[in-house]
Amino acid sequence: MFYTPAIRCFLIAVLSVATLHSGRFARTNTHSEESNENKPIAKKVGVVVSDDTILWASIDRPEKFRYIYNILFKGNEVVILEQVKGELKNRSKIWFYVELVPERGIRGYIHSSYVISGSRAAKYMLEFSPEIHKRKFEKLFPNISFNKAKELYNVFKKDHTIDGFRSVYTALTHMLSVIEKRIVKHFHKDTEKGEQDYFHDLHWVGIVLPGILVITVAEGTEIEPRIDLLLFAQKAALSKDTTDNEFTALMLEAYGPWFNQYFPEWFAQTWDYGGYSRLGTGVHYTLMKKCDAYLNKNNFLNSEIEMIKYEMVHDILNAYDYGGAKPDVFKEIDMILKDIKLTEETTQKLKERRSVLKKNDGKFKYEFNCEKGRCNTGG
Repeated sequence: MFYTPAIRCFLIAVLSVATLHSGRFARTNTHSEESNENKPIAKKVGVVVSDDTILWASIDRPEKFRYIYNILFKGNEVVILEQVKGELKNRSKIWFYVELVPERGIRGYIHSSYVISGSRAAKYMLEFSPEIHKRKFEKLFPNISFNKAKELYNVFKKDHTIDGFRSVYTALTHMLSVIEKRIVKHFHKDTEKGEQDYFHDLHWVGIVLPGILVITVAEGTEIEPRIDLLLFAQKAALSKDTTDNEFTALMLEAYGPWFNQYFPEWFAQTWDYGGYSRLGTGVHYTLMKKCDAYLNKNNFLNSEIEMIKYEMVHDILNAYDYGGAKPDVFKEIDMILKDIKLTEETTQKLKERRSVLKKNDGKFKYEFNCEKGRCNTGG
């Protein structure tokens, strides 16, 4: 497969992260800044206070030969995992090994002069305004009102009620398609020019619009904005109500922290672009039962939970490969028909699907027991 220079750079950077701790930066317990060894420290949250701050994939080579992992901006929060000695910069050799907040695996090295922590960080974030990134926002999203974005920012940060949660979640969900179109356009423009900042320079988006997560998919060849479920789970924990906690817990169980609608809990990914339905393993039935329990009890963003059920039914009706053995697949379909609240149309379609799978003599041969490695799911 051909990759542009930008994509090659990104993939190399990601691979470099797997060896971040190689070379002369072995973990040891030392307190000397003059030492070439690391200083493990208790985890603490810090805030980036300088725009265009490079998050290096490694610091065991001269700067001009390093790979950029990401670029951070004023207001990006990080967890400081470790202190290390590195190149002299701004009259200090202290560097931090950090992970972006919420913690989801984006890690790298940043110079200590670009990060503050403790009470200074708390004060900085209390006084922080998304106005800092207004110019970038209006350039990338000319069809989204910055005042609306600022309003959502304030609701997300300051309104710790269930109504505040609902309003910002709904607004961001509706904004997603607009955000995606603009980001994709920006992405293709950069890759066509061979520039490498197509993804690295987008970490400010989630600062202005907390609750939006921008990630790469398809082997780093596509960019997508998604709802940041981990951040919403943190917001839910601040309200006095428990319904928003139940909502985020169920959404996370279904889609994971990356809100992965391509490979949700009921679909097993076996290669970059595919896999098999987990029907026959009990996942569909168990999650549908939880969805019904939530819908019977609550009236809070129910359409999102209904969508989980719809997508699971769609998976059953359209898959060619199933995780469970054939008898287990039929058993789970029967349990769903018996116990899950379904429309008459959905009930009929599931019955028809069961009949087709039982015959399995049509144009397509369906495969079973994929979880035991007994079918070919492509790749």
